[in-house]
Amino acid sequence: EQIAAVWRDVLKLPSVGVSDNFFDLGGHSLLAVQVHRQLVSSIGQGLSITDIFRYPTIRALSSRLGSDHEDNSAVELGQSRAQDRRAAMNRRRTGFAPAPAPVAVSERT
Repeated sequence: EQIAAVWRDVLKLPSVGVSDNFFDLGGHSLLAVQVHRQLVSSIGQGLSITDIFRYPTIRALSSRLGSDHEDNSAVELGQSRAQDRRAAMNRRRTGFAPAPAPVAVSERT
C-alpha cells in the first residue's frame, strides 16, 4: 500500500493497480528518482534506484522488498565467487609464484 501511495502521489493519479507498469503510467527517470527518494524515507529498507527500473510494477517491487535478505545473500555469494576467480587468474598470470616480497633499500655512505 505504501508503494501504491507513493506512485499515486508522484504520478498524480487517483489509482494504480499492482500490475500496472510505472513507465506505462507515465513514469520516467526523473519521476523514478522521486519515487525512490520517497520509498527510501517511508519504508526505510535498502532500495536501489535501479530497483525501480528492474521491478516496474508494484507487485514486483513489493516482492523484491520482501525478499531483500535473499537478494543480499545472492549478491554476497556472487562477490565471493568473483573474488575467487580473480585470485585464480592472478595465480595463472604469475605462474603460481607468490607475490614478491618488499625489498629493503639501504643507503651506502
